[in-house]
Amino acid sequence: MRSHHSQLMTQNSSNRPLYVLPLRVIAFALVSLLLLGFLGGVLGAWVMMMRFLRTAPSGERVIERVERVRESEEDTFSVIARESAARVATILDGSGRDVGEAVAVTSDGMFTGIGSPPKGSVRLRFSSGEVKSASIVRVYPESQLFFLRSAGSFSVPTFEQDGLPAEGMLLAALAAPSDSLGVRVRRATIERMDTNSNAVEQMPALAFMPRLSESLASFHGAPLFSEDHRVRGFALVQDSATFLLPSSVV
Repeated sequence: MRSHHSQLMTQNSSNRPLYVLPLRVIAFALVSLLLLGFLGGVLGAWVMMMRFLRTAPSGERVIERVERVRESEEDTFSVIARESAARVATILDGSGRDVGEAVAVTSDGMFTGIGSPPKGSVRLRFSSGEVKSASIVRVYPESQLFFLRSAGSFSVPTFEQDGLPAEGMLLAALAAPSDSLGVRVRRATIERMDTNSNAVEQMPALAFMPRLSESLASFHGAPLFSEDHRVRGFALVQDSATFLLPSSVV
């Protein structure tokens, strides 16, 4: 009986009709899947594009490069300080007094200083602690510049020659200390274009100079670097404020 029952179930199963989907249903399902895949791809591409689009204040859309990585300002200025430390020196007069900063302008040892040049013997003290003798070779009172020469070979920073930095630009002033090792760094911001009354009398061509929002009393003559590693000018320290002597005067 058990065997017969098994045979009967097998026979009934084999005689059961199979259900076949209509061709149009299969075609509709395939088209739907393809359409969903296409829409998913378009939506994904649109989302990715929106991530790399930003709208400027004027409404202009600007596409940013995907591989662009923005460093923090602190990291950028730390790199500038390390790579430019050997290009900046403190000017010492005959008594060893700190009279300002000098920066290399030629690879064969020409440096520039700001303000009144020291009298008598001059030395340059570098961030490494090395002290070298120097001599003043040129003085330009109308632009508050003087040039010194020291023996040796030096790397030279890039000087920006195209106009003045804009208001609000963040800069970093670099100076070599006169009594220790390393390099001093001070951040400063372009506050506004100002009329320097002393400049009107002493150097009319530079009467309108950017004024810094910070006082850099101990950074007189120091180069000020922007985030693109370019020298934008030099700190011209006066009683009223600190101004930026544009690098284009060099």
